[in-house]
Amino acid sequence: MATLTAQNTFCPAVLKQEKRGYSVSISGTFVGKITVQRSPDDGVTWFDIASYTAPAELDGEFGTAFKVRAGFKTGDFTSGSAVVNVY
Repeated sequence: MATLTAQNTFCPAVLKQEKRGYSVSISGTFVGKITVQRSPDDGVTWFDIASYTAPAELDGEFGTAFKVRAGFKTGDFTSGSAVVNVY
């Protein structure tokens, strides 16, 4: 879990194994866009899978193992703080 208050900040990445579900929780009061990303190569390359401009919950599952993280990409934060958790 992480409290994000700036652009280009993300919660810690979590490795989710094949056929195991993941959840993302976004709460707090913020102006900006939180992007959920996955990486097939241990965090070298990140691909966007969803984005949110308000508190939200997301559940999903991958067919192969991926790292998952969520946060404010560069240019996507204006103000406030978002509490982001990937589990």
